Parts: sequence; structure tokens; C-alpha cells
Amino acid sequence: MCWQPFCKVTASNPQVGSGYFSYPMTVYDGDTVARVIDRIKRRAGVAGSLPVTLWMHKDPEVSTRRIPSLDYQQNLCEVPQSDVFSLKEDKLRIGSKIVGDQLLYTVPLSET
Repeated sequence: MCWQPFCKVTASNPQVGSGYFSYPMTVYDGDTVARVIDRIKRRAGVAGSLPVTLWMHKDPEVSTRRIPSLDYQQNLCEVPQSDVFSLKEDKLRIGSKIVGDQLLYTVPLSET
């Protein structure tokens, strides 16, 4: 059996009325953002052709405690699909930035 370090996070969708929800998920050391997005799409039931964008809080210590606003992108930064997650000092990171315990994802909503 091969053991790989991991971190538990919550993947949340901040879009009002989207029908997508929050899900607990595991992010492994060395996971790419594209691989995490694939897991989110399977778990949330997002159609295969719809693009999903992954976001993280600019300041994970403070941002997760703020009252959510309709302008959810205000305190978030987009995570490029080419980035790789790593676990250092028991904290989930992308490069040198600490991710925290919450990732957010958005799905384009149809105008119909």
C-alpha cells in the first residue's frame, strides 16, 4: 500500500442560485489544479464541457471568517490550472502561498 500525504479542504461554490454546493474533498501532495478541478466536477455533477475555475482566498486566515458578499471575487485570486499543490509544514500550499482549508470554484451560469 502506498501512502501519500494529503489535506482535507472544503470546495465551495459562492455563486448565488447556481445549484452547486460545498463538498469536503482531499487534496494530495503533488496534485495539479486540473486534477482537483476534475474531482470537483465529478463530485458536483458539472457537465464535462463546462469550464470550472478554481479560486483561493488572498488571506486564508481572515477571509474565511468574513461575512460573504455578492461580490465574491473581491478577496479571492484565481488559481491557474498549471499550478501544483504541495504540503509543507502541515499546510496546503500553491508555490509559497498558503491555501487554507477552503477552495472555491465557479461554473459559468447560463443566461436562460
